[in-house]
Amino acid sequence: MQAKDIRINAQLEIGTPIDDLYAISFINAGIREIVSKYDTALKKGVATRTITDTPAYLAEYNAKMQPIIDQKKQELHVIEEQLIEDPDNETLKMNRIVKLSEIYNLETSIPSYMMNKSELKPNTWHPFKNLDLSEGDEKPNRIVHIERILNDRGERMEEYDTENDHFMVKRKGTFAIEYYKTPDGVQSENEHPDLHELYHTALPYFVGAREKTRLFGEQDPHVQRLYGQFLTKIAEVNDKLKNQNRRRRKIQGRW
Repeated sequence: MQAKDIRINAQLEIGTPIDDLYAISFINAGIREIVSKYDTALKKGVATRTITDTPAYLAEYNAKMQPIIDQKKQELHVIEEQLIEDPDNETLKMNRIVKLSEIYNLETSIPSYMMNKSELKPNTWHPFKNLDLSEGDEKPNRIVHIERILNDRGERMEEYDTENDHFMVKRKGTFAIEYYKTPDGVQSENEHPDLHELYHTALPYFVGAREKTRLFGEQDPHVQRLYGQFLTKIAEVNDKLKNQNRRRRKIQGRW
C-alpha cells in the first residue's frame, strides 16, 4: 500500500482531509511504534563474509598508514636519542610517551569505514553496519541483532559473539550472517512502507489518531478509538506472522 493510500484511508476514518506532509510524518512514527513492539516488523538481511587473517581492508589500511607510522617512529627515535644525552628531561619523557601512544593507535585503531569490507579479521570486533554495505557511513546503524551464522555447508556456527552494535567471529572461513534491521521510512506519498504488507492496513488508524490528536488533543474520544484499533490490528498481524514462521520452520525441518 502506498503512503498516499494510507492517507486516503485515514481520511475516510476521520472524515477530514490530512496534509500529505503530516501524513508522511505520522506514517513514519507508526512504523517506529510497530517496530518497537514486534520483531516481526524487522527486515531480514543476509551478508556473506570471509573471515581471514589477511583481510583486504587490513592491507589497504597498512598501505595507507605505513608512511605515517614510519614517520612517527623516526620522530620517536629522535626523542630517544635526545633522552640518552638528557635522561632526566621530563619534557622528553612525556613526548616519548605521547609518541608511543600515537604509534600504537595508528597500528591498532582501524576506522570503521575502512572495515566495511567483505573480508574480516577473526577475533576482532566489527560494527554491525559492516553487514549492510548499502548504508553509508554517515547514516546511523539500523541493524538490531544477528539471528545466526551459517558455514559454507549451511550448518549453524556458534563461535561468535555480539556486544552492543558490534560482532566478532572466532574462526576462519566463509559464512552467511543473517541479521535483522529496522525498516526504512517513507519520503514521499508514492513510496510503500518498508514493512510486511499486512502491517500496512493498521497504519491508517495510527495516522487518523495522530491527526485527531493534532487537531483536538489526546483526550478526543476518536483518538482513543483509532489508536486502540491500531494496537489491535498490529497485534493480530504479529500473531499471524509468527504462526506463519512456525509453520515454515516445521516444513523445513521435515526435509
